[in-house]
Amino acid sequence: MSFHPSRRSLLSNAAVTVGLPFLASLGHLPRRARAAECAPRKRFVAWYQPNGFVMPHWTPEQTGAGYIAPSLLEPLAPVRAKSIILSGLENEMVAQAKGMLGNHAGGTGCFLTQVRADSNVPERTSLDQKIAARIGACTSLPSLQLGMEPSISAGSCDGAPCSFSRGISWANNTPLANVYNPAVAFDRMFAGVDPRANDADIQRRRALRSSVLDHATRQASALSARLARLDRIKLDEYLTGVRELELRIQKTASPGSGVAGQCAMSERPPEKPQFRAGVDIMTDLMVLALRCDATRVITFMISSSFSGRDYTYLGAGGSYHNISHHMGDPANLEKLRKIGRWQVEKVAALAAKLDAIDDGQGKTVLDNTCVFFSSEIADGDRHNHWDLPVLLMGGLGGTLKGLGQHISYTKYTFPRPLLGPQGGRSIGDLFVSIQNGFGISDTRFGANGTRPLAEIMA
Repeated sequence: MSFHPSRRSLLSNAAVTVGLPFLASLGHLPRRARAAECAPRKRFVAWYQPNGFVMPHWTPEQTGAGYIAPSLLEPLAPVRAKSIILSGLENEMVAQAKGMLGNHAGGTGCFLTQVRADSNVPERTSLDQKIAARIGACTSLPSLQLGMEPSISAGSCDGAPCSFSRGISWANNTPLANVYNPAVAFDRMFAGVDPRANDADIQRRRALRSSVLDHATRQASALSARLARLDRIKLDEYLTGVRELELRIQKTASPGSGVAGQCAMSERPPEKPQFRAGVDIMTDLMVLALRCDATRVITFMISSSFSGRDYTYLGAGGSYHNISHHMGDPANLEKLRKIGRWQVEKVAALAAKLDAIDDGQGKTVLDNTCVFFSSEIADGDRHNHWDLPVLLMGGLGGTLKGLGQHISYTKYTFPRPLLGPQGGRSIGDLFVSIQNGFGISDTRFGANGTRPLAEIMA
């Protein structure tokens, strides 16, 4: 019998579906029709962090590729050449406090929708879900919503339903809850579980199956004999990495670890050691999901809106939200700088891991991905929605340009006082650009996106 696997080879049974990384040995073989329709494998990640930044430590004073990285951007050094810093973008009219709506809920509520949180808009759909509608059929999961805290819809948070502060992904005015248990996220990625199933259903399914890789490893053994030596090494490293991550998740969520208990729909944020380990695990899960082609669309909330998490381990003890109301106090500003730098370190680590994965044709996974990183406000004391901190990483399959640069949409540079909106470009315009990069031809997005940013579109 002749051997004709597709490049997106699958190892699967009723309980397991694991997509393989790019293998050069299979590159010359014919692809299935759906694989051709879904090529190239473009991906999108939105990473949300709350409470803004110390903006003079974020925004470079120079534009172009020769900018000097301020303190908060120094961790980007390994992926700087594949990153874009955007200054001067705003969504003030969409996110500003008005009536009962607060600035945190307003900014988070429109983070990916650019629709006011206190408006009733049946077609409210976030950028990730518009992209998922375009490419979601290419993968077993159209999209994956992750977070470090449970999503809550009941009650009011900062003058809006809590769904606007505890989630960033929306489909037709329906909030999509974050998965905050790494083991449940792993099962959704690889166990063939309906993403609409509740956690109890997923755990029952997990109890009925053996290790995800038991079946996959047997299938891989047969495939390995037909691969070139370097591809056999790559396949072995890949399967070893999946196995190690599965065991790591199981160990972390085991009885007595403290994590399993706190994942039981607790309102209290995880204790610091669990939180730090959990962020790293979620990062590894995102890398694995994109590498395996389990999904191509991911959102991640490292904390919910106006988070009061304590970052004592960074030398920034106290309520994060309260510290963000810094009132110009040097001690608070230094704490915020430390927290912000740690946040950038984590998203930079994600990008570096994606950049280390071969995606074929001389490209890495990062080259074919767009990572969007930002916050619901700029300065935590002023709660402003102009001069927002915006970072893009990746090339989106060659559709993004301006990589390695700082691009400013205001004539003012730091250090300077906050001057307010300058009538410049909006976050919605950025989202028009990103959706165009995925082949979505719409020229509008939300309430403020009217045209793409020509400076970042190839």
